[in-house]
Amino acid sequence: FEKLPYPDRVFTDAKNKRWQSYGNYKYHPATHMMASNLCWWGKCTFCVDTYKLEHGEKRGVRSVDHVMEEIDDLISQGYREVFDDSGTFPIGDWLDEFCAKMLEKERHRKIVIGCNMKPIAEKVVPFKKMKEAGFRFILVGVESANQKTIDKIRKGQDSEKVMENLKAMNDAGLEIHLTSMFGYSWESHEDAMNTVHLVHELL
Repeated sequence: FEKLPYPDRVFTDAKNKRWQSYGNYKYHPATHMMASNLCWWGKCTFCVDTYKLEHGEKRGVRSVDHVMEEIDDLISQGYREVFDDSGTFPIGDWLDEFCAKMLEKERHRKIVIGCNMKPIAEKVVPFKKMKEAGFRFILVGVESANQKTIDKIRKGQDSEKVMENLKAMNDAGLEIHLTSMFGYSWESHEDAMNTVHLVHELL
């Protein structure tokens, strides 16, 4: 995965207004990148990443230095925001190193970052450190308020702790974009309304 070149934003005309109209950008010009070709969780039954992993595609996570090289290229071209569209942004030691290197050359003052992330606990993901390192926007897949559904789709989260986990992101100063899904064939009307009420409360 790392042997592939990252996108040539000049050749692809990435600053074209057509691409800049993407709704999750706050600062322009902005663009997308990918730190990993597949999600680190890779188990959700509804996701193409799970399908790819189950059919033999290898997960490839770029080195932090390689991603920094791309971010430096974006900064030099005047980009002010980048959204990482890996299924879920890498965590653990990789994320710690990423945050440290964003702060190292004050990259966090020149570009802001958004990414996909699971609604997991602050003890697993250092939200405050992410904010300090230039993260602005987190896209979080809640999917359902019902643990039975979460288990069935193999989402791997505690539905009773979603609220406190999202609050931790918010308290760290991160802007949260929430997604959820409806129409599960096994859910009752009451189950579906649990998710509606959770979304309304979060809003």
